[in-house]
Amino acid sequence: MPLRKHKNGRTQFEFNRVINGKRYRATKLLPKSWSVKQCQDYDQKETAKLYAIALGQTVDATIDDAIAVYLKEHAHTLKTFEALEKEFLHNTPHFTGKKLDQLNLVVKSICKEPISEASKRNYIANIRSACRYAWKYHGMCDKDPAYNVKMPRVNNKREIYASRSDMLKIAKEMPRKYRTFVRIGFYTGMRLGEMLKAQIIDGMIFLQDTKNGQSRIIPVHSRIKSAVKHLPCKYAKTTIQKHWQIAKEACGFSHLHFHDLRHSAASEMINNDVDLYTVGKILGHKDAASTQRYAHPLNSKLSEAVNKIGKRKITIVTGKQIGRAHV
Repeated sequence: MPLRKHKNGRTQFEFNRVINGKRYRATKLLPKSWSVKQCQDYDQKETAKLYAIALGQTVDATIDDAIAVYLKEHAHTLKTFEALEKEFLHNTPHFTGKKLDQLNLVVKSICKEPISEASKRNYIANIRSACRYAWKYHGMCDKDPAYNVKMPRVNNKREIYASRSDMLKIAKEMPRKYRTFVRIGFYTGMRLGEMLKAQIIDGMIFLQDTKNGQSRIIPVHSRIKSAVKHLPCKYAKTTIQKHWQIAKEACGFSHLHFHDLRHSAASEMINNDVDLYTVGKILGHKDAASTQRYAHPLNSKLSEAVNKIGKRKITIVTGKQIGRAHV
C-alpha cells in the first residue's frame, strides 16, 4: 500500500513500482495535521505524477519535487544537511502541492508564523534555493521561480558589547574549567563552536573548518597564552552556555549573549585603530560589510573625530614648522 503508518505515528507515503523494466521509489512523511482524506488525495496525485514521469510524460513540477531533488543531489554536501532536512519537514504544510511558480504563496504563508523575522527569512531562503536548483539543473520551471519573490527584511544588527571588566566579572562567576573559554572568546573573536575544533600550531590558533568554509589563523593574545592550552574545548557547547547564562544573570548582564564576546573583540580592535580588513581576516569574514556591523565607535573616538574638524595642520620642511591656516 502506498500509505502506511510510520513508527512515529505519522502517515508515510511510499511508492515502489517496476515500470517498463525500471524500478521507481519514493517516500515522504506527510504532515501530522493532515486528515485521512488529505493523505489519500496526496497519494493519488503523487502516484499519478510518478507514473507519468516513469512513462516519459510531461508533468507540472511542485516545490515538493524541487526539494526532493535538492536534498538528494546538493544539500547532502552542506554541513547543515540534517538541520535543513528537518527544517523542510517542518515547513511542509506551507509548500506541499504548490507549483514552483507559486513561491510567493509560500512566502506569505511562512510570514504568518509567530516566529522571528530572521527565522522566516532563513526558511524562505532555503526553499528558494531548492526551487532555483530544480529550475537551473532540471528545468522544472520555465523561468527562475524566485523572480520577484520578496524576502522579509531583517535588522539583526546587535549593538551590545562587553567591556573587558564586564567579561572578567562574568568569567569569575563561572566554574574555573569553563571561564577559560570566556576569556578566549573575548581575546580572539572565535565562536564557541569554533573552540571545539581549534588547534594550536606554531603558537597560533588554527581553524580548519569554519562557518564560511575557509580555514583561518588567529594570533594568540599575550593575556591568553596559558589559556589556549585548553583548546580544542572538550566540553559541550550547551554546558558552557548554561554556566554562562547563570553567571551573567548573577552579574546583572542578562542582555549579553556569549556570541557578543565576538562582537566585543571586533569593537575593541576597531576602536584601537585596527582597519576593517584586518579585523575581518581575524574574524573570518569574506567581506567588509560583515565586519562593519560589529563596529561600535566609543564616544571618546567620536569626540576625537569631531575635534579634528578645522584643526590646524603642521608641516615639517627642512627642520622648520610651517603652519597651515584652518578653514
